[in-house]
Amino acid sequence: MSNIETSMERIAKNVGCGTTALRGRMELILSEQKTTWSESGKDEEQCTLLALRVAGRQIKSENDKVKRSGCTNFEGMFLTSPRYKDWAEMSYKKMATTLSSGDENIRNALVEQGKIVVFEYDPETDGYTKHSNASLDRKDDFVAGRHETNVSVLPKEAVEIDSNTHYYLVWNATTPLFPSGDKNFKYGAARPQSEKERTCLFFGRKQGSSDWSTWTFRFSGELANNAWPTYTPGSIGMRPARNGSTAYGKLKVSNFVADDSLTESFPADPMAIVKQEATEWLEKGLQDLDAYYAAHNGDKDWWDQWVATSTEVVHIDPRDKGGYIITVGDSDIESMAPTVDIYVDEKEGDSINFGVGSELLIVGAPWQNRDGEMQLSITGWWCIDSLSPVEVGGWD
Repeated sequence: MSNIETSMERIAKNVGCGTTALRGRMELILSEQKTTWSESGKDEEQCTLLALRVAGRQIKSENDKVKRSGCTNFEGMFLTSPRYKDWAEMSYKKMATTLSSGDENIRNALVEQGKIVVFEYDPETDGYTKHSNASLDRKDDFVAGRHETNVSVLPKEAVEIDSNTHYYLVWNATTPLFPSGDKNFKYGAARPQSEKERTCLFFGRKQGSSDWSTWTFRFSGELANNAWPTYTPGSIGMRPARNGSTAYGKLKVSNFVADDSLTESFPADPMAIVKQEATEWLEKGLQDLDAYYAAHNGDKDWWDQWVATSTEVVHIDPRDKGGYIITVGDSDIESMAPTVDIYVDEKEGDSINFGVGSELLIVGAPWQNRDGEMQLSITGWWCIDSLSPVEVGGWD
């Protein structure tokens, strides 16, 4: 075994990660620093050893940060990574539709109920008349009502109804205090125009544990912008809820680190895990979506369900801004089910090491369009059988 390999195994053991994760970080550091180090007189082996030591320190520092933050390191893989939902944006759009009718009685009623605050332009003062609920303004217990005050500028959260009228949603009008007794900062405050949240399923375990299970991971704000790679083994720091199987992401702590060496620890491969964890496995492929919808669309948890099946790659197209669009369909030539597109962003572009005709596991949320056709919003995928195999390690 070479000096590099020996050092890598020792450092990986000391910092608590797999050699694959350590090698990946080392190669990243080499790509960024090798030229500078070479110009300073270091040879190939010295550059590699230095990159290895720096990689080890970085990973140890990140692990220490997770521990200090109160988070826990989870090992496993993302089963689903759907698009984020912006709950505030949806609420503002819904309210805009209600207010666009121009009915003053509706606006006044919503103000009295503590749902919105309205601003009307006053040409005499070049300011605004603010229509709001007085009890919310004072942060007192809620009492229905409406009063007027004058303000000189609009708050940043204000949204235009028309050229003379703006409004914002009230973030909370029911709970002045948290259960702890602390003041609820959302009470009577303007709701931000954006509240992103991404809810993913993660099959894994707490580092050091042998108990594998499916966790619900919630990411909000800036973290919700991350499209986490599915069916890639690795680790991530998360803050577990007190009860249940939910954990929350923390900014600057929840960073997913791929680690192929973890595949040896999983209780099964992705196909077997998905068949066990998904709401339903579509045995005949996408053509089973109609029957699935007919059987389950009335379920109260319909929107939380996810299905899985195996498909065949029929086309791969590069995207203008990097990444690919992979079109998949049923392998059964007699299937009349429409094809499905998988959008792969630039960050995951290197994972497309297979060609047309390859077999992909796909997971997603089924829904029906206005024409009555079944659709599947893809939330995760994994290459089961590649027609252009590339030696990348992992589950094979």
